[in-house]
Amino acid sequence: YAIRSAVSQSAAQPTSQSPSFLANNLRNNFQLSVATSEILSSKTSPSSVTCPNGNANPWEIHKFGGASLADAALYRTVGELLITESSGRLISSDDSEDGEEHHSGPIPTMAVVSARGGMTDQLVAVVDSALLDMNAAESALTLAVETQLNILKELAPPAITDEIEERVRKD
Repeated sequence: YAIRSAVSQSAAQPTSQSPSFLANNLRNNFQLSVATSEILSSKTSPSSVTCPNGNANPWEIHKFGGASLADAALYRTVGELLITESSGRLISSDDSEDGEEHHSGPIPTMAVVSARGGMTDQLVAVVDSALLDMNAAESALTLAVETQLNILKELAPPAITDEIEERVRKD
């Protein structure tokens, strides 16, 4: 089975703030979920793995990274998408003459998250500059860390972020 990433690395993609970007991201995540459901529903996986805790629905796995995690607002969008997806969806009954819909029930949902937009380039810059100038490497690393911590601080209160920031800076 081919499982496609939620975000294409192509420069021709719409910007992360545009409605078409979010629509493409949602569509690609749906395709990923469908492909994953097909894999998990195959005869090679026991139902205790594919449908945890006796849930009637199989796992759905969503992958995010790059432009879909470029800023705090997009992290929130991803969180909202995962909450919405996990709450289930309306399904048309095939055997119903009146086209009634029923709710699927909760869907076990998992997220795989890679680097936010720009982080990989920032980390490559750290390594590249370390080959020539450790002070430049330290500055590049500081920029990468500060950018990520700023996003974190927009998403969570100090009671949560302070300890994380302390550990990141210690490392």
